[in-house]
Amino acid sequence: MVNGAIIYEPLFPQPSSVLTLHRYYTKLMEDNTFKKRITTIAGLPKFISVEKKMLAIVEYCGTMPTKLKKHGNSKKSEPYIRTDPKVIQRAAEMAEHEKVSNVMIKLMEDNSFTAPQSTRQINDMLAIVEYCGTMPTKLKKHGNSKKSEPYKRTDPKVIQRAAEMAEHEKVSNVMIKLMEDNSFTAPQSTRQINDKRFRNRKRKREENMNSRINIADDVISVLSELHSNPVIQEIILTKHKKPVVIVYSNQQMDDMIRNCEGDDGSVLGVDRTFNLEIFYVTVFS
Repeated sequence: MVNGAIIYEPLFPQPSSVLTLHRYYTKLMEDNTFKKRITTIAGLPKFISVEKKMLAIVEYCGTMPTKLKKHGNSKKSEPYIRTDPKVIQRAAEMAEHEKVSNVMIKLMEDNSFTAPQSTRQINDMLAIVEYCGTMPTKLKKHGNSKKSEPYKRTDPKVIQRAAEMAEHEKVSNVMIKLMEDNSFTAPQSTRQINDKRFRNRKRKREENMNSRINIADDVISVLSELHSNPVIQEIILTKHKKPVVIVYSNQQMDDMIRNCEGDDGSVLGVDRTFNLEIFYVTVFS
């Protein structure tokens, strides 16, 4: 300490590698003295496997409160204990085939501690579907129909099955097979199959695009391969900016130096390609 200020003296010799310890804390809303601490380590040596580098230590600090608060809408003095959602889902599925009261009895006999607290929890997961009135016997033709026959909707399951079959064979062959199987339930035209196949492919492309938009997962994946992938040379992380990944092999760098050096060396070219999905790519050649 010099003039009241803490002075840190640099180590000599300087360490060749530095480990960084990261710690994250969360508190229990009911008792701030009870905390969960998650510890991770960055900068581990190369000889440590990637699986071990992705590990984290989870610790609970303090004493777990034994007295729980009652639910905000509770009319009883007992503490609030949430029922496992999987138990509620299982009870709702059982209630599709038997009375709710019988389901409640079975779950209580199975395990009274994990069973739903009331039949209302099961009933809230159910829905009643009713048709009111008389089903008309005479159907109207479709608004865009050029025929006089009434409109009969093709079963969506049949259309979905036809679209899946059309991924591996011709639509005309799929139509023939479905007509031979059951001409009454088969699609009315090949256009129905083509439209459904188009919508399925479009939805799949959108889902794949959305799954890749999560940049955080992509960054974590690249960071995990930094020490194992020979092509990834450097990752630059800057506050309030998107990460930069420098990728090249040693052979490529040697070729570039050999071609650019000397009086007869070539000019280094820079080509930036925009909108490669959600990334920008800059190529040196």
